[in-house]
Amino acid sequence: QLVGQSGYLEKVLAGLERVSVARWDTLEIYPGIFFEVRPLFDWGNAWTPPGQLRPAHYGTCNAVYGQLGILYNGDVVLCCADYDGSTRVGNALEEGLLAVLGKPEVARTVEGFRRNRVVHPRCQQCLGGATRTAALARQLGSIFFFKGPGRHFQRTTRLYDL
Repeated sequence: QLVGQSGYLEKVLAGLERVSVARWDTLEIYPGIFFEVRPLFDWGNAWTPPGQLRPAHYGTCNAVYGQLGILYNGDVVLCCADYDGSTRVGNALEEGLLAVLGKPEVARTVEGFRRNRVVHPRCQQCLGGATRTAALARQLGSIFFFKGPGRHFQRTTRLYDL
């Protein structure tokens, strides 16, 4: 119904034109459906040379319960920034989304983040750093950002009227 509303598509397109890749912008294009843009920089140390990374043990992230991803082939990944499936936990087309989300690996990851513990190897890489100082800053920064006042830096714009 919403998509058929007069001017809805134009409103969404106008919202997309205002999105900036220089800040965290989120557009709610439909109830519960978001288009999110944010600077990735070096997604979770993806380009840090092997052997030069200090993995994180502490920190948090809302990716698993706030912004998981479903890739083009149905693979469910723990992170919306996971472009290559390195955090794949199942396939929504083959298993169903609820079955994938009910897996023990997902529960362990969520519980770990709830307790500020990083348990998934890719998450340890993401929140780690090339130096002890960088790793500590990322771990503490993640707690500040996701559980403290940092979460208010995200700008969300709703592009529909109910």
